[in-house]
Amino acid sequence: MQYCQTENADQLLFNGDTKVIQSFVSHYLIHLHSTKGFAPSTVTYHAAALKFFYTMTELTDEQLERLKWK
Repeated sequence: MQYCQTENADQLLFNGDTKVIQSFVSHYLIHLHSTKGFAPSTVTYHAAALKFFYTMTELTDEQLERLKWK
C-alpha cells in the first residue's frame, strides 16, 4: 500500500483491471529487487503474499487466471 501511496487495500484491486494489476505486481517486484536490494528469495515471498491477497479478493476466477504469476 505504501508503494501505491494508498491507505485502502481495496484500491489495490484497480477496479478488477487485470492488466493494471499485472503491471503493478511486476513493477513492485522489480522495485523490491533493484531499488530496495532484496534477494530473489525475499522477492519470491512478497510475490506469494501478493498472489494470496489477490486470490482472497473479489476478483473472479477468470480474472485470476489472466494474472501471470510465473
